[in-house]
Amino acid sequence: MGAGSSSISQLASNEYLKRFVSEEVLTPNDPFWNQLLSFTFSIPNTRSVERTNIVVFL
Repeated sequence: MGAGSSSISQLASNEYLKRFVSEEVLTPNDPFWNQLLSFTFSIPNTRSVERTNIVVFL
């Protein structure tokens, strides 16, 4: 995140999620939105990688 792949164990330390759920006011023009909603895809090389990665998109 900006969005990318995350494992569940990484969610608690994700700075974008922390800011998203904070009481801080996010204006519509805040660069945060572009960073949060941008992402790239990495295609897994094997099925075992595919099963162990969780991709979170907001």
